[in-house]
Amino acid sequence: MILAQTNQVVHTQIVYKLYKKSLFCSFVYAENHYKDRRELWDDLCQHQLFVCNKPWTIMGDFNATLEMDDTLTGTSSISIGTREFKECVNAIDVFDVNSSGFHYTWTNKQKSENAIFKKIDRVLGNVHFIDLFPGAAARFLPYRVSEHTPCILVLPNVERNKPKPFKFVNLIAEKGGFLEEVKRVWETDFSDMLCLKWSRNLGS
Repeated sequence: MILAQTNQVVHTQIVYKLYKKSLFCSFVYAENHYKDRRELWDDLCQHQLFVCNKPWTIMGDFNATLEMDDTLTGTSSISIGTREFKECVNAIDVFDVNSSGFHYTWTNKQKSENAIFKKIDRVLGNVHFIDLFPGAAARFLPYRVSEHTPCILVLPNVERNKPKPFKFVNLIAEKGGFLEEVKRVWETDFSDMLCLKWSRNLGS
């Protein structure tokens, strides 16, 4: 269910009816320039007041690095965009969800000394999200057509369990009269017995 949206973020609520669980999920596609991203950071801070102590995850292209090791090449100084992104993350009290796969999620697709690799795509969550989905994990897959790596958020504990097969001790099938007894019970009409029990309950 979409709750609100801007040109940089879509806020939704997701409900797993079968498991009676719900979470808030925000999908981010941040602007290129750090000044334009300030509107996004303000929006996330406002949404955090709405989410309060409910499970919340934020995922997408933030167009900004968060840590020093999020850039493979280029300047080693902390940019204004990184600093403001970090301030927002600290303000809304979220952190990276456990992840696997590629660390650098974006590349300029240049060769040799002109190549740049950065981690600007992330999956963040608050502590309430991790409490509800402790097995949550982000998978950053290999590059394909886009300069960004595809990302999948996996919530293992909300997958439907397969029905368990019926099991019994094989030795029972080898006992004399087993098949005959199964056939007798299988062909028994229990409707008369149920009607009799129902009539007795009504009489009492």
